[in-house]
Amino acid sequence: MANLAMDCGTPQSGRVLSPIKQERSALLSISGKDRYALADSIRVRIEIAAYREHGQDAHATLITHPTSSKFMRRKQWFTIPIPSLMDKVDSSAKGLEISHDRAGPWIQIGMPRRLVWKRASLPFQEMPTSLNGLRILHLSDLHLGRKWGKPYDVFLNKLQEDPPDLIFFTGDFVEDRYDHRGALPTVRRFLAGLKARHGIYAIFGNHDPDVMYAYLRDTGIRFITHQREIITIADARIELIGFPGQARHDLDPDFVASLPLREAGLPRIVLSHYPDLLGAALPLEPDLYLCGHTHGGQICLPNGWPGLTHDGMPRRFSKGIHRVGQTWYAVSNGFGFTGISIRLFCPAEVVEFVLRGGQE
Repeated sequence: MANLAMDCGTPQSGRVLSPIKQERSALLSISGKDRYALADSIRVRIEIAAYREHGQDAHATLITHPTSSKFMRRKQWFTIPIPSLMDKVDSSAKGLEISHDRAGPWIQIGMPRRLVWKRASLPFQEMPTSLNGLRILHLSDLHLGRKWGKPYDVFLNKLQEDPPDLIFFTGDFVEDRYDHRGALPTVRRFLAGLKARHGIYAIFGNHDPDVMYAYLRDTGIRFITHQREIITIADARIELIGFPGQARHDLDPDFVASLPLREAGLPRIVLSHYPDLLGAALPLEPDLYLCGHTHGGQICLPNGWPGLTHDGMPRRFSKGIHRVGQTWYAVSNGFGFTGISIRLFCPAEVVEFVLRGGQE
């Protein structure tokens, strides 16, 4: 196992690195296998170094991070029984109705030029009558940097004119996973423009360091990593479960095991950054599983077949809305880009879900 106490403060050039860059250098100097096992520990050290540069108390503001002692048990989330999942797929997706305001551009470079606003009407079993017509806006993968774009203003203006009941965000606020600070003003500006009648809930993604929580906790966004939340709307309730998004193996088996059995008449929704954690969610019997991460493939063939997915699910399940068992499984194209700043035949999107009661 690699020694984390190595001296990475003075590179061969003689230039002294900042505390953050020292930790990054330590991470990159470790072999791939060991880096995977130690990534959580080093990531927290990077975040603490960032706090110290700002003169803040890291330990008082970091989200409680999972301990490494459970790492081996968490590896079970990687061994997803894909064939058994696929056996549960209902290709007819009975009851699903999808529309959108307009088609998106076939190519987007540098920044989303236009967002597709997709609407999906979903039937939920045993849903309280008072929740019929509930509107949920799903956002994911902003990947914001220093620059602000006109499409963000267009989206926020439209949102404020007719706000949804709830907004759920499934991670990746920023693009630079190693230094989020340059994007923070853009992120805060975007979040300040969001509006929902009954609240905004979010988890982080693999580009979002835990340290970001300290900078976003005053934005009015409710972060629910490794939490179960009951949202009360009029005389009805919705159950929301947040999976961690910085790494797949962060999902704590003890947290999943501690969740109660699904309650009849209480819609259950899971927020996850990763599509391929669906295997961990299905035993919970959620009505809706919202995720992102894949960007819908980002670079696709003209027929929409996804190119880049960075996920373990079959490619056709890296985008869109599907029915798996009794669960609606929805993967957002998201806003931003991964690596290559281009979208091809895969426009940026937001998805508005409208819930309908009654049998499917």
